[in-house]
This record gives sequence, C-alpha cells and structure tokens, in this order.
Amino acid sequence: MCAFPHTRERLRHLRLWSLSLVDPDTPRAIGGLVGLKTLNLIGCCRLPHSGIVDMLRVGTTDEGDAPRQQLEELWLGGVHFITDSAIATLAQEHGGSLHTLDVSGCRLLTDDALMSLAADDGDGAIAPCLTKVFANSCSRLRDNGTSPSPR
Repeated sequence: MCAFPHTRERLRHLRLWSLSLVDPDTPRAIGGLVGLKTLNLIGCCRLPHSGIVDMLRVGTTDEGDAPRQQLEELWLGGVHFITDSAIATLAQEHGGSLHTLDVSGCRLLTDDALMSLAADDGDGAIAPCLTKVFANSCSRLRDNGTSPSPR
C-alpha cells in the first residue's frame, strides 16, 4: 500500500534533500510511486542499503508486474551506504530509461558500480539512455576503472 494514495500515479518528481532520519516504511512507499520520473535523495546520508533497493522498485506495481514507468533521473549524492549491488539493481530496473545519475560522494562505490551500468546484456547496453553520470568524490573509483582491460 502506498503512503501517497492520491498521488501514486501522478507524482513525477520527489526531492528529499538531506533527510536525516528515514522511517522504515518510507522507502517502500516511495517504491510504490509508479509515475515517478525524478528521485532526488542528495544528502540522505543515513539511508540504509535495504532502503535504497526498496526505492529502486519505483514504477513497479504492487503485484510485481513489469514497471509501468521508470526513473529518468536519480540523484544519490552523499548517500553513504549505497553499494555496487544497489547500482546493479538500478541498472536492471531502470537502465532502459535512466539518463541522469548522481553518485557523488558515495564512498562505498567501486569501479564495478559504473561497469554494471556500461555492461552489455547481449541485446545492447543495459543503460543505453544514460548521458550524465556525476561521480566526483567517490574515493574507491579509479580514473581508469571504466576502461576496458587490454587483452
């Protein structure tokens, strides 16, 4: 059940900058917003990994059917607990529509996170629409981390 019953399909943009405490039900409620296109969580530094994954369900129906609409912009700058596996989930769930991703200051991310977005699933790139990635101050990313390995 969505905590925003009247806006579940109409809400397009949600900005929760620097939320210091997150109720355990909030991520699932946000995940139930099937019309959401932009989710801005910049500075929500205490958001747990499990909450992030629940929010990445944005656009799916309660029955678990295929997504109706998918995220186009996701702003996660300063969300300290986001991991490579959450970015891989993001790529799978929203790679077809995501064009902007901000992971600046997400200190747990490694090169694997960006590689999951650049991966090819056999039918083409997982995130073919992605045109903007902000990853400054990610201390575990290397400047050559997304370059193909020499063979």
